Amino acid sequence: MTGHVAGHVIPYEVQGNGPERVLALHHWLGDRSSFGPLRQHLDGGAFSYAFVDCRGYGEAMDTPGTYTMEEIAADALAVADDLGWDAFLVIGHFMGGKAAQLMLLDAPSRVRSIVGISPVPASGFLLEGEM
Repeated sequence: MTGHVAGHVIPYEVQGNGPERVLALHHWLGDRSSFGPLRQHLDGGAFSYAFVDCRGYGEAMDTPGTYTMEEIAADALAVADDLGWDAFLVIGHFMGGKAAQLMLLDAPSRVRSIVGISPVPASGFLLEGEM
């Protein structure tokens, strides 16, 4: 199943039909295809996984916006709304991990847990040369 959130193009793809729901947010300069090697190992009977292209990446490359972590978090919550998911888990890789932390702040009753794969901390971090 593939969908787009109404009002703007936030592409996502669902794999599995299990009762446990998981939103997966990719890393910086990636898209939902970055989870490709992992997907063959997922249990689609126990879990439903929504792989999201964050605004400005993948099929959402041309979706206008501010391209902030707050916007990515809001878009991911809109995907959950579009799917009718009241509560879910979030997997966030690198920048997706930071967006997942912001989702927890925005919707603490909905985000049941977060799995961060080398996540950027919610406080951010300085890149070389920014001191």
